[in-house]
Amino acid sequence: MHNSRSAPATTGELCHEAHGDMAPDDWKYQFVLEAVVALSEADDPDDIQLEADVYNSELLQWLASHLERAGYVDEAVQEYGIGTKDFDLMSCIGLGQLREKEEVLSIVRSYLERKADEEGE
Repeated sequence: MHNSRSAPATTGELCHEAHGDMAPDDWKYQFVLEAVVALSEADDPDDIQLEADVYNSELLQWLASHLERAGYVDEAVQEYGIGTKDFDLMSCIGLGQLREKEEVLSIVRSYLERKADEEGE
């Protein structure tokens, strides 16, 4: 594992950007890594399909790790229009986690495109 002193400066910048206002967080670092791997393996970055964790224990740990994560769940529930008859708590939490992963993927992709443009200048 790399620490911030041995990692390239751009890696630290990328992680900082992906965290936004959130303090350093292991889940966010994991999502950044997943995004970088997905982008490096994708033939078409627009076709990347992320998935939420499948184990309820991991979803609950993710949700409990930061108060902002409940907001991801709320946004996902509102966006997908999940009604009370369709309510499945763990599915809603999974959708929230997926929303955060998609946000991180978007941030990572934009960051890498911006850096590539800067190097091309």
